[in-house]
Amino acid sequence: MEYPSKQFKALLQISSLLDGYKLRNIDVLGNEDSSSNFTKFYHFLKTDTTRNEDLAAQHLGYPNSEDLNYRRFRVDFKTKLLHTIFFIDAAKPAFKERTQAYLRCSQQVTILDILRKFGYEDTVAIYGKEILEQSQKFELTEISLKMAAILRHIYAQKLKDRAAYEKYRDLTQQLETEYAIERKAEAYFDELMSFYIKTIDIQLEVFDLADSYCRELLPHLKTHHGLYLILSTYAIELIKFLSRLDYVSVVKVCDKAIATISAKPFNADSNKILFLNNKLLASTKLRQYEIARQTSTEVLRIAMEGNSAWFNSLERTIRLEFHQAKHEAAFELFKKGRKHKFFDTLTDTSKEDWLIIEAYMSLFEKMGFLPKGSVTFSLGKFLNTTPIAQADKAGRNVAVQILVVLHKIIDKNNDGLDNDIETLVRYRGRYMKGNQHARSYLFIRILKSVVEFEEQQIITDFFQLLLEEDYDFENPDHLMEVIPFHIFWGEYSSPLTT
Repeated sequence: MEYPSKQFKALLQISSLLDGYKLRNIDVLGNEDSSSNFTKFYHFLKTDTTRNEDLAAQHLGYPNSEDLNYRRFRVDFKTKLLHTIFFIDAAKPAFKERTQAYLRCSQQVTILDILRKFGYEDTVAIYGKEILEQSQKFELTEISLKMAAILRHIYAQKLKDRAAYEKYRDLTQQLETEYAIERKAEAYFDELMSFYIKTIDIQLEVFDLADSYCRELLPHLKTHHGLYLILSTYAIELIKFLSRLDYVSVVKVCDKAIATISAKPFNADSNKILFLNNKLLASTKLRQYEIARQTSTEVLRIAMEGNSAWFNSLERTIRLEFHQAKHEAAFELFKKGRKHKFFDTLTDTSKEDWLIIEAYMSLFEKMGFLPKGSVTFSLGKFLNTTPIAQADKAGRNVAVQILVVLHKIIDKNNDGLDNDIETLVRYRGRYMKGNQHARSYLFIRILKSVVEFEEQQIITDFFQLLLEEDYDFENPDHLMEVIPFHIFWGEYSSPLTT
């Protein structure tokens, strides 16, 4: 008699667990064979740009979002949606190699844990060894620990194999030690980050704390080379130097971390983003703009196109191009983001930031620096679609009102212009006091001089004062400028003053 192989027996066990009737009723959202209301609603959410839940409910035939039947449907849809997360394609090309391994191993270790509950230990043992090998290869310590502990239990309690039990017992102990160190490093990093929830600034006590954490963790790197420990340790070292604004050392730490990640035998590029972004920050602080631009380009290459990190990096790169008066390069990047199919998934605040950039692009078109038809823009619509920015009295509303003045000047639209500039002067004086707002004061004073036809020497004097005020990429008050005021006036002022 021919006996089935272990692999075939495993297939038989899993097949027996699944009920054919239930199999027919599995509804994976987005599946082309599905015509259910769940999939219909899923496709609506993927393409809707209104964010109007009443319209979403009506799409399925409910009167509005308050309808009790719709609310029950929404609860059921949430369950379906979360179940469908399990079907994320781990082999999706957009995912880097290590991310693919993480998704694949996470899915499979969860499935095997479920099978174990049904008593299929021999099947779990067969597949578990494969998952353990993969998770160790890609340094997924938490998954490796869970799988090793499952195998230890199976060989001790069910399969009664002493040698295998001891193998997985020892491995579990080793992984527990490594995972505990990783968890400690992660907790240290979170603790340090809590000091920088609002902004990065000099905090010498943070330097001392980070230094003590580094001295504790660095010896562990000699015996434990796991990626998570490496990432957390370098991140802590990063904070150590950021806490005293030592940007030269920040760049060195970032380069060291990036090189270490690149040297791994698998692709873990997504883990470089933290260090690339901080290198970008440090490079701009050090006025190494070309290095900053190269770094931002690398971030765009790595980040998954369409997610929030990608949009943030794209916006940052646009600002860098503006900083070097490269409006055409900035416009090409702007088009890539503004026309992206996931643009409407951004938060309303983020979308308004892009609309402010668009207003500058329109200004460049009017001034002849971009081809005609580059941007479809209406000043009235712009004001109607930036309510959040206009409610920000301490910053972004000034950016909006400056754009209004600039567009009116270039359009030679004097309707209410004198009142606009006087309101802007009073507004800035009321809500943006102090030396940190000197740049906005000087630029508004330049615009006031243009509107009131003051002598060119007065404008020149204010501009010289503006040049003496450093621009800071990390200062929220300066970021509202989008294009640094001194760059804008130095490169593009001619059409405004003729």
